[in-house]
Amino acid sequence: MRWLAALLLILSASPAWAQELSEVEYIRTIDGDTVVVVEGDEELHVRLLGINTPELGEGSAAAFAAAFVLAFVLERSGSVYLEREDGEEFDHYGRTLAWLWADCGSGPVELNTALVTAGLAVEAWGGVRR
Repeated sequence: MRWLAALLLILSASPAWAQELSEVEYIRTIDGDTVVVVEGDEELHVRLLGINTPELGEGSAAAFAAAFVLAFVLERSGSVYLEREDGEEFDHYGRTLAWLWADCGSGPVELNTALVTAGLAVEAWGGVRR
């Protein structure tokens, strides 16, 4: 039921606007901290900045919950956006690093932090959990 509480938290979050949002098309969720989107004509594997979730291959309920909530929100949002950090473009796997935003009805909500707030992800920067 943790995933349900997280979903309600994300969908009811107050919208916040970032300055540099790039609208993208959501394709699919890889796991709780990686999604595939299309920006222009380019398909991007996007690693959510500042968070870490368990890997789906580990078979944990937490991994499933994070991936489910992320996919559920993104599949139902009106628009999906990326916000990139200056100086941090790609991780060592070549994935685009970004903050992920979804319009859940009342404006864009930043999902990276929402997943941490909901207890489905932990803060992580450069492989170091905070």
